[in-house]
Order: sequence, then C-alpha cells, then structure tokens
Amino acid sequence: MTDLFLKENKIKYIDKVIEFCFMGLLIILPIAHTTTIRAIFIWLAVLLWLARTFSNNDCGLRKTPLDIPFLLFLITIIISLFTSLKFSTSIRELRGEFITYMLLFYMVTNSINKEDRIQKLVVVLLAGSFFMAVYAIIDYFSHTSNLFDIAYRTGSLHQGYEAYAQYIIMVIPFNILAFYYRGALTDRILLALLLVLNIFALYLTHTRGAFVALYLEFTLLAVIVIKNNIRRFGAVAGLILITMLLVYSMPQKVLWHGGKGLDLETSNPRNTVETRLIVWKNTVEKLVEDPFSPAGYGEVNFQRRFPGKEFLGFTQAHNTFINTAVQLGVQGLIALLLIIYSVLNICWSIWKKEGARFQKFFALSVFIMTIGFFTANQFAEFYKDDTALLFWLFAGLCTSIYTEPSKC
Repeated sequence: MTDLFLKENKIKYIDKVIEFCFMGLLIILPIAHTTTIRAIFIWLAVLLWLARTFSNNDCGLRKTPLDIPFLLFLITIIISLFTSLKFSTSIRELRGEFITYMLLFYMVTNSINKEDRIQKLVVVLLAGSFFMAVYAIIDYFSHTSNLFDIAYRTGSLHQGYEAYAQYIIMVIPFNILAFYYRGALTDRILLALLLVLNIFALYLTHTRGAFVALYLEFTLLAVIVIKNNIRRFGAVAGLILITMLLVYSMPQKVLWHGGKGLDLETSNPRNTVETRLIVWKNTVEKLVEDPFSPAGYGEVNFQRRFPGKEFLGFTQAHNTFINTAVQLGVQGLIALLLIIYSVLNICWSIWKKEGARFQKFFALSVFIMTIGFFTANQFAEFYKDDTALLFWLFAGLCTSIYTEPSKC
C-alpha cells in the first residue's frame, strides 16, 4: 500500500514538472534567441515522460489519426535526401524541424489530457500575448508616432514583425472563444481588451497576409458560432463592409508597400504584392515542368534549384505550400495537406459531438487557428521554428482530447 502511494505521488510530481515545461515553452516561444531554452524544456519533458512510462508498465503511445500522414510525410523527406541539392542542410532540417515537431506533438498528446491542465496552458498563452502586445505598442511608438509609417514595423520581442504577426494570428482564436466561454463580466471585459490590444499590435506589424488570415478567422467564427441565420448573415456582411472601407481608406503605401500597380512580367517590381506574385508565378511554372522531383528538404534548396533573376534573389517562395512542393515534390505537398486535413478533422469532430463545453470551444479554437495559420503562410514561410512548435503543441492538446485516454 505504501509503495502504491509513493508511486502515485511520484507520477503526480512528474506530471506537474511536465506541465511546467510546457508552460515555460509557451512563455519563451515568441521571444527571440531562446532556441536553447526551448530545447531544454522539450527534452526535459521527454525524459520525464520516459521516466513516467517506466513507472507504469502498461503505458504507451496513443494511436492518433495523424500517425499515417506523418509517416507519409517522413517518407517524402527521406526520398528527397537522395536528390537534395544540399544534403547536410536537409539532414539538419529533418532533425531540427520535423523530428522536433513530431516529438513535441506526441509528448503533448500522451502527457496532457486533463481539462484543467489544458485550461492553464490557454491562460499562459493569453497572458503571454498581453505582454507581447504591450511591448509591441511601446516599441512601435518609441520609433514613430505615424500609424501609416511602414518604414518601421514592430516585432515586439519576437525575431521579426512577420513572425510576430503569425503568433498573434494563432492567439486570437483562443482570445475570442475564451470571451464566449467565460461567463463572468470581468473576465469578458479583460478578454475584450486583450483582443483589442492584439489586433492593434497586429496592425502595427503592417503585415497584410496576417490580416487576410484574421479576416478569414473572424468570418469562420461568425459562420460556425452564430446559430441564428439572420445574425450570421449580418455578422458576415458587416465584416465584408468593414474590410471594404478599410481597404478603400488605407494609404497606398500601406496597402501596396510600394508604388501602386501590378505587372507580372516586369523584372523591376514596384511593390511587394508584385514581387510575391511574380515569384509564385515563375516558381509554379518551373514546378509544372518537373513536379515530382524534390530539391531536398530545407529552405536553402529553393535558391539552389531556382537561382535565376526571375526569382528576384528570393531564398524561398514566401508560400509554405509552394516551398514544400519545391523541397519535397508534389508528393510532399500532398502529404502536408493530408496532415492539415487530419488536424482539422480531429478538431471538427470534437466540436460537433456532444461533450464538455470547454473541450468543444478549445477544439474550435485550434480549428480556426490551423486555418488562420496556414492562410497566413500562403504569404510568408513561417511553418518553422517557434510558430510551428506552437502549432504542434496545440494540435497535440486537441488530439489528446480526441484519442482514447492513456492508462497512465
């Protein structure tokens, strides 16, 4: 009896430390130059989970709907190694990116499955976004007081303004749905203020792709959450009207990030819209010629495969799906789309079935976050590093709700 009591206490202690590791990871993920600290949190959680596993002989990895998609994606990476234009980079990316993401996903799926622990992680995420937003606003106005000055774009404590914009896009669904979920007036007021802060900080990044993602997130939330058809139509119509007014009233330099105009044949783009469209067009045209031949896993292989002037010196296509097709071939892109579909299907299944209210709202948050994240990644390549880790952490939490409870 004493041995059983000591064993249970040991497991509870390990669970608490693992929870602390994930909370610490959430805090430092959006902060630049914290790679070593992230690795410490992840690997400490791994070691503790292994210790927990050996303490419970009947405990093992859960089967998830993502197992086969992950395997298919891994196979496309391995195949790409044989044709990689820089083998050492591909190996480093395989180890540092894909394996790390999968390790984090399975760790979270198998160690965090209680509602109160998931709630704590959401609170840490939202609290972290508050401090990031406050610092971003202070940072922006310490450089300029002009709200339309694209010469300075805040990145808060993040590594850059685009990465910070991606982070906000991933936080906002949890912010909005926490507002719906919480009933207390004080909580709702604080969450509403946090939402305003996050959206304002997002604007100060002057990142247009992120605002496209934000618009899509709000539209999806209106369509899914609002049950009354008239109110739903009114909400969507209102969003469309607000967007049209904002686009019409926005200064050209903010909208175009350069001179107005669109010519996909020019070799001297006047704005960043033109630049991206030209690179996308030329990359897709080259891909069509040889769609199944991978350049090799890793961003550097894009420039090695497409070094010409028609790619304007870009080291990547600023589009996750196009980059994946270049690196791994169309087969790699199909595998990635299957992974995304599997995550969305898990979230949607939880949302639609009868269950705990928090679980439903949390799953819907991850569903909207996934769509917003990969929409924003059609304009920049940030399915990597901290933003990818944040994505897989919450995808793992959602999968832990969906899969059978562990015997641990």
